[in-house]
Amino acid sequence: MMAAALLNGSRCSSGFRCQNFAKEPTTSLPKTRPFPMPLKAFSSKGSSTSTSAKLKSSLMPSLFGGGSVIKKKEINVLSPDITAPIFVPEFLDPFDDEYDGVIINPENLPSSANAFVSALRASLSNWKLKGKKGVWLKILSKQADLVPIAIQEGFSYHHAEPGYVMLTYWIPVEPCMLPGSPSHQIGVGGFVMNDKREVLVVKEKCPRSCSGMWKIPTGYVNKVDTIFPEMVAFRHVHLVAFEKSDLLCVHAEATVL
Repeated sequence: MMAAALLNGSRCSSGFRCQNFAKEPTTSLPKTRPFPMPLKAFSSKGSSTSTSAKLKSSLMPSLFGGGSVIKKKEINVLSPDITAPIFVPEFLDPFDDEYDGVIINPENLPSSANAFVSALRASLSNWKLKGKKGVWLKILSKQADLVPIAIQEGFSYHHAEPGYVMLTYWIPVEPCMLPGSPSHQIGVGGFVMNDKREVLVVKEKCPRSCSGMWKIPTGYVNKVDTIFPEMVAFRHVHLVAFEKSDLLCVHAEATVL
């Protein structure tokens, strides 16, 4: 059975009656929308549309190319339990001296140049706050590469011995009161006389200005405690070896040859 209604009838040339049916009105969708059919949600029980599955009309234009835009809100959450890491600088290993200064332990210096300069700067800032004065830095030969770094940070040469170099740093803004490097060398001479009142004299074997001359036996004093029981002469001269002062002590000794 046709649902269309017969509007009118007319006789065709073949003798049969032709029928004209009414056409249902059609609506064209906008070309910008790719889906001509409306969206529906179907349930398993039938073709009824579920209310919870219907899309809101405000969302449709954004899904099918319309002008509406869904705006997303950003939420920033600050947690009180999250804290920034605290940088704790490393310091050099010092101990205090008797004059409000510090002496740095040479055995615990950082091995790398970057760690050394970082610890040195942090330590100097800390010692300035504490009111320290003189800083003594002894660098062993095995870490000689740290010497120019310390010099660049303001340290000065004090003295050097086989195996190490000693550097100093004066913190207060006033004339430096640290003692200078050892400035004297000590020599000793022996005045030896026998029972015949003959004096012992020698000649130096090394080619020196006094070579070939007779003189009393002399030499430098080793780094030990030396006692001169009977001193008969004393001489002090400046700017001798290595531009240092020279002390010569002559002691008497009676012996039987």
